Amino acid sequence: MFDILQVRKVMRNKRLCQYLIEKILNIKIADITYPDVEKTIDIRLDSKSVRLDVYVKDDTGRVFDIEMPCENEPNGGLTKRTRYYQAMIDMEILETGEDYDCLNPSYIIFICTFDAFGDGLPVYTFRNHCIEKEAIELGDEGTKLFLNCKGDDKALDPDIRAFLRYVDGKVAECARVSADYVTELGKKNCLL
Repeated sequence: MFDILQVRKVMRNKRLCQYLIEKILNIKIADITYPDVEKTIDIRLDSKSVRLDVYVKDDTGRVFDIEMPCENEPNGGLTKRTRYYQAMIDMEILETGEDYDCLNPSYIIFICTFDAFGDGLPVYTFRNHCIEKEAIELGDEGTKLFLNCKGDDKALDPDIRAFLRYVDGKVAECARVSADYVTELGKKNCLL
C-alpha cells in the first residue's frame, strides 16, 4: 500500500508530479514551480494553520494541492478540510490591497485509499453550482477532487487508472494496464 511518504517522494520529481496533475485534470501545463512538500500556511496566531502535503504552482499561476489522507474523517471532516484548505490557499495567494480577481484557479486533490463518498466512482469532482439551476456555475475557479483507489471505471485514463491501482497496492495489475508511468513511479520509490 502506498503511503504519504511515498507520495511526497514521487511528487518531488517535477516531471512525474506535472504529468500526474495533467492526467488527473485533463489539462496541459507548460511548467510547474518546484513542488513544496509539507508547505505550511499559518496566517494568524489565533487560527488553525495547515500543512499541505504537496503544493505546486504552474506557469499560469494555477495552484495545486495534493493530499493523501490516511482515513475518512467522521462527520464530514474530510470535505470540510477541503473548504478550510481552499480558504487558506486563497489567503496565501491574495496580497493586501489586491482585487479578488487576482485569485488564481486552485485545485485541491485528495488521493484516497478509501471511497470518501461510498458511490464507487474513481474520481469525484466538485465545483460550486447554483442549487436552483445547476447549469449555473459560480465561477470562483476553486475545484476539489477526490480520487478513490477503490473505484474503477474502464473509461478512466489508463495512467490514472494504473496510478490508483498502484496506490492501492495492486502493482501487478497496474503493470498490465499502463506499464510506463507506474514503472517509473516504482523506480522512484524503489518498489518495482
